[in-house]
Amino acid sequence: MPISEQIAPRLARTLVAIAEGSGPEFATIQAPESGAYVQFTLHEGQLIFEAVCNEFLPADEQLSQAQIAWLGEHGFSEPDPNHRREIELEPGDGPLRAQMTQVAQDAVQIMQELYGVSSDDLEVQTDD
Repeated sequence: MPISEQIAPRLARTLVAIAEGSGPEFATIQAPESGAYVQFTLHEGQLIFEAVCNEFLPADEQLSQAQIAWLGEHGFSEPDPNHRREIELEPGDGPLRAQMTQVAQDAVQIMQELYGVSSDDLEVQTDD
């Protein structure tokens, strides 16, 4: 299976472990050659999903107003310090796994479509 098809399932497994408290406390999906990233952590029973904002991006990688609006339309806040989406976790193993699979697919889509990073270049990094 190509790396581009492996990244979302790997991230989904990592997010389930974060949500269940059985794995790392923090995960990032990024490309080493880019300043773009999205990150995840658990806080008070919610998965916090953050997308890096222009303040932390090089000038040639900054998001357009249309891209920032897209994030807002998909539940992300204005930067403080990053664009943030709080996700209420689904109870039960099956619903949680389905939810985290969708969140992982959203993260890969954001990296590809908003930040212009090829899925072949993406890496999942954790704090463990």
